Amino acid sequence: MKHYAYYIDSPTEEVHEAECPNMPAANKINLGTHATAVKAVKAAISKGYTNANGCDHCCSGAHKK
Repeated sequence: MKHYAYYIDSPTEEVHEAECPNMPAANKINLGTHATAVKAVKAAISKGYTNANGCDHCCSGAHKK
């Protein structure tokens, strides 16, 4: 299974794939590589980003809002 690099935008707590055009250049924190966006969001939550949510463009399977 392929893994993708994910980042979280710290002010908005939105999780993005590394290549997402909607990911801001500033305030991004590397979440590492994960098999799915859902796993990346769970990793963000475990790091204290309790409002983490997937980007509706690149992580639609993990987008809740």
